[in-house]
Amino acid sequence: MHNTSRKSKGLINSIIGSIIILHSHISAGAQPKPETIKPYTAGIYIGTGRLETNNEYFELGYRISEISRVAIGGNITHPNEWSYGVYELHSEANNTWSPFYQVGLTQYAMAKDVQGVLFSLGYRRDINKHGTVDLMLRYVGDITSGERHSETMLSLGGSMNF
Repeated sequence: MHNTSRKSKGLINSIIGSIIILHSHISAGAQPKPETIKPYTAGIYIGTGRLETNNEYFELGYRISEISRVAIGGNITHPNEWSYGVYELHSEANNTWSPFYQVGLTQYAMAKDVQGVLFSLGYRRDINKHGTVDLMLRYVGDITSGERHSETMLSLGGSMNF
């Protein structure tokens, strides 16, 4: 049990270090934009996966900078069954599909064997300055039991800036 706790702390420290390095590299190339994007986002997504709680979910976010934001989300009809919080790094807004990366923590009420770290890789297309379309692959890795339980899902949705 003690060894699992040490591994979890090491994994979390590695993730934090990776985020800091990636953020500094992306920030170095970021150019200020004349058009201001509104800081708050609200999105609705449809997901696939073995757990029904992933089928329809929401996400609320706050843009920290041009290339990063924090967000929370969960199941639309039963938010207590699945919820998460993520930190996101993304490229600057443009008119093409742009990559983004999310890392955070998640919890499932019905699937206690899948709790822990949430990784997302995706592409986002700006519709206009008020909305986007997102396509992402999400992976949840269990860090609570030390066993290798995981969940993967593919999600499609959109968000609005306000």
